[in-house]
Amino acid sequence: MATIKFLAKSDIIGKQVSLYIRMKDGNVDLSIVSPIKVYPEYWDNLTERFKKRITFNDNFSESEKLNLELEISKLKNYILKSNAELNKSALKPNKIWLESTIAKFYDKGSVKVLSLNEYIDS
Repeated sequence: MATIKFLAKSDIIGKQVSLYIRMKDGNVDLSIVSPIKVYPEYWDNLTERFKKRITFNDNFSESEKLNLELEISKLKNYILKSNAELNKSALKPNKIWLESTIAKFYDKGSVKVLSLNEYIDS
């Protein structure tokens, strides 16, 4: 069973940093930068959640916290589901697969390739 962890690798206070995604599946251990940004002083790497005592302000509101928690949960579930489908085909995940899976989650990898005739007709 694969595990996904979201980690902030910085202690800079007052500046948003990207969360790293670390995926372990058997002997495969992958780590990449995610597009999700958090304030490291509000993020707990042990629980992989926001800390319970946060002073909300203009830079970071409670609704932003809730939206980020939902996005992280959906992304984690999407990666695990995609990994389960990959495992059915007896393939192992790699860094390129993980990057493309995250891109698909954010619809960045869904570029339609047109043939020359399709391009002329459009």
